[in-house]
Amino acid sequence: ATSFVTQYLTAARGQEDQVTAMLAQGAGRRLSLPEKPSPIGAATPGEAVQTSDGSWVVTVAVDQPSESGAAIRRYWQVPVLTDAAGGIAAAGLPSLVAAPTAGDLEVDQGDAINDSAVQDTVTAFMQAYLTGQGEVAPLTAPESSLSAVQPTPFQELSISSLTTTQELPEEPAEGDLLRAQISVTATAADGGSARLDYTVELRYRDRWEVAAINPTTAGPTTTTGEQS
Repeated sequence: ATSFVTQYLTAARGQEDQVTAMLAQGAGRRLSLPEKPSPIGAATPGEAVQTSDGSWVVTVAVDQPSESGAAIRRYWQVPVLTDAAGGIAAAGLPSLVAAPTAGDLEVDQGDAINDSAVQDTVTAFMQAYLTGQGEVAPLTAPESSLSAVQPTPFQELSISSLTTTQELPEEPAEGDLLRAQISVTATAADGGSARLDYTVELRYRDRWEVAAINPTTAGPTTTTGEQS
């Protein structure tokens, strides 16, 4: 959704194909772009609300210049479609909306994961996914379509935190699912660093494997192994 909003706002007349390439079939048939693109600053993903199976509405915050030149934050919503194979596409063009209110919302950070098998899988996967060190495929579940980020954005990274709100099975069983929250500190070739947060879903076969990254379902299937 963030990439789509950025592409939509920065595209100009004659670049319609670049925008429609990110749309689901049948969407955006009447797309009309301005003669000049809109300058924007940072675009940040926000709330994602599931409206039905495979359908989401995602809010993206974008810093855009005002008439005075000062940056103001605007919010855009995008309808998104997903499928079981990992496919994702925008179902329509972005809509400008009012700023959301935080209210009393609170994130449950869960507890630290100290299981070395989970730690090793997550660390190796994130290294391969973001730095190109190692291969992604051997660390993922067979039905997963995950691939490394290209071009490789970082040279090195470390896992700052690894937590879950689930009880970790003491003896994992075939098919057990575990959803973990990861904070990563990554360093680029120019020395710049970034703090990145991910949600990763792991599935157990004879070992833990990554089944999805930032999964689009409300929660994992309850684990079946013996609980600690």
